[in-house]
Amino acid sequence: MIRNFLTITAIAAALTTAQAQSKFKFGVHLDPTVTFMGSNDKAVLRDGSNFAFRFGMQGDLYFGENGAGEDKEKGTYALTFGVGFMAGAGGKLNFRDGGQVLLKSDLDKSSYTTVGGARPGYSNTDTAYAFGAGTTVKYSVNYVPISAGFKITTAEFGQSYIRAFFHLPTIDILIPVSARGTINAPASGIPSATADSTNRSRFMSTDGAVKGENILADINPLQLAAGVGAGVEWSPNSEGGIRLIGGIYYSTAVFDMNRKVQLYDPLQTNQSQRFTEKNPRSAFQGIALRVGVVF
Repeated sequence: MIRNFLTITAIAAALTTAQAQSKFKFGVHLDPTVTFMGSNDKAVLRDGSNFAFRFGMQGDLYFGENGAGEDKEKGTYALTFGVGFMAGAGGKLNFRDGGQVLLKSDLDKSSYTTVGGARPGYSNTDTAYAFGAGTTVKYSVNYVPISAGFKITTAEFGQSYIRAFFHLPTIDILIPVSARGTINAPASGIPSATADSTNRSRFMSTDGAVKGENILADINPLQLAAGVGAGVEWSPNSEGGIRLIGGIYYSTAVFDMNRKVQLYDPLQTNQSQRFTEKNPRSAFQGIALRVGVVF
């Protein structure tokens, strides 16, 4: 066991020495993040944010004559790439008029009540049912991000061992691995029989918030996000080596988080046509604080 420990130590030391002499730097980071969702449809409203958390590994491949940036008098440029895990991304949406907003997810029917006061029939699929006006869905998605970007680092400020960096753009390919939803569908949002005798029996409601629904089937299987970041790094060793970093990042998703929905339109005079398939843009955005260390 001692021999194995010494071997691993020797390999780690060799890699660290080689890395210090090369144009490649490797680091890890933690990003507490606030995410929120919006929509381009007036019937789908932002109604809250999520606290998400991201951690990952990042490699910086420097190019140009300054190498990995030990020259205090000049700035550096680097291509960055990395991989990590992001938990809890998303936000909360309010469906003003209701509709079939989770068409593909296998919801727990025991948590919902139909207009007649019964539980939804187990012989039916969830797509046979709708939620009423004022229904909210909180999306919480876990992603594996694969990232790339371009980073500019300034020269050292005086003798402070502090340098500023600008990370732009940052590109993330986000692969969803799990997704949970919290649904609150008040019975007061269900149309009356006078207002809609054709569709009323299709609605169901919740008694308070239903948490932990598996909604991965309604999440797009691939997401792309673009962003920018800026911050500072501190390196107490004039010969290079470990650097501590801190920064702030903003990113926005390019694609919709969720798939198509069937929104309910109470103003449609023909009751049989009140459910309309739509794909409102509901991409999420995030603001993160990054702390990390570069070796």
